[in-house]
Amino acid sequence: MATKKELQLKKDIRIYTVILIVSAIVFAASLSAHLWFTYQARNEVCDYKEVSVKVVDVSSATKMVRLRPRTETVVTVRNGRYDMPLHGVTNPGKFINAQYSGEEITVYSYRGKLYPDTEVLRLDSPMNEKRAQAATPMLISAVILVFSIGYLSVSRHRYKKIKLREEEHARKALEAASAPKPIKRPKNIPNAIKEVKKEE
Repeated sequence: MATKKELQLKKDIRIYTVILIVSAIVFAASLSAHLWFTYQARNEVCDYKEVSVKVVDVSSATKMVRLRPRTETVVTVRNGRYDMPLHGVTNPGKFINAQYSGEEITVYSYRGKLYPDTEVLRLDSPMNEKRAQAATPMLISAVILVFSIGYLSVSRHRYKKIKLREEEHARKALEAASAPKPIKRPKNIPNAIKEVKKEE
């Protein structure tokens, strides 16, 4: 008869096998989507416009990104009568010089935002956004997949050990049952011999 531990292990193995299969399907699907959107993003045509602006302010701000503080450059430019932030600034040098000199610089307008160059601009394209969205389930399913494989290998190893132990106990019990019964000898041999002699 199966023990509670054995039944629980069998149940866990069934559950984590299903989890492994589902996470493998999600990982494969999201990886395919991620690769497809990456390919599409490389060939995507971004309809942007060149805009001349004046730099109003250059500063820095610290933000928490993935539970870690990260300092980013914040550049504010004037587009006509409106002050707007510049997205994706990595090199603040030329903007500081433009602020002090008062000269206009060329930036790129795309989907209602201003960018310092076309490479940064492409990161906010629709296909790149979809690529980033596909990366999230891919990473989560990859972690679940690795954990499920590890847990299943450990559980199956433990289950095999339990089954081997049960088989060993069953084999020993079978050997004990099939062994010849010992011959019953009298407890007190000298007295038994005397009783036989008296009968003679």
